[in-house]
Amino acid sequence: MALDAAADRGTRPPALDEATVAAAFQATAAANPGANALRTKDDEVSLTWAEYAERARAVAAGLAALGVRRGDTVGIMLTNRPEFHFADTGALHLGATPFSVYNTLTPEQVEFLVADAGSRVIFTEGEFLESVLAVREAVDALEHVVVVDGEAPEGTISLAERRRSLRRGAGSEMAASRRETS
Repeated sequence: MALDAAADRGTRPPALDEATVAAAFQATAAANPGANALRTKDDEVSLTWAEYAERARAVAAGLAALGVRRGDTVGIMLTNRPEFHFADTGALHLGATPFSVYNTLTPEQVEFLVADAGSRVIFTEGEFLESVLAVREAVDALEHVVVVDGEAPEGTISLAERRRSLRRGAGSEMAASRRETS
């Protein structure tokens, strides 16, 4: 891997000279496209830097289609899984600020955190969906709930469907959000 080679030579990896985390990410992905970037403990999921970069760009495009811009916040209520990194890196590519919502928080604490941050979008998984949907009902600013696993119920957005629509070239809009269907 190029990063290891740079360390062995005592040279500084070029990514460290980039002005932003997103630029450093892209430089690393470009320099190491076939190297492992993410993998689960059991190797059920293993992604190269090129695959990781493609998924981060797809999430960034989807967030942009939802109106997320520089300075916005994006909530992420996920367990330790690859989709966390796609959401986090995708938001960073737009200049947004991603933040973790700990799954041990009470619904009231989640509501306060999301409302205080002014988030319009939150990523979650099926295990936490009921709590996140309750927060969406209580927090007017929260417009979009992106579900990273399983089927997304009506009024939420499926990350998997978004990725399939990009591959089909179906445009840049994510599946309909609750606000659009009610």
